[in-house]
Amino acid sequence: MTKPKPKAKIRKAKIKSYYLRFPARLHSALAGQAKRNRRSLAQEIIFRLERGLARSAAR
Repeated sequence: MTKPKPKAKIRKAKIKSYYLRFPARLHSALAGQAKRNRRSLAQEIIFRLERGLARSAAR
């Protein structure tokens, strides 16, 4: 009688959030602009991405 193959272990990701790595100067500029506009850093990044997308679509 042959042994049954062991089931492959499925590795569960332990990632709770995703991070973007920015150079320090870019991070400080984005954080400063977000603070002036009373947005979170994530909201500022999304705002700038959406604005850039709208500008490129308008061309």
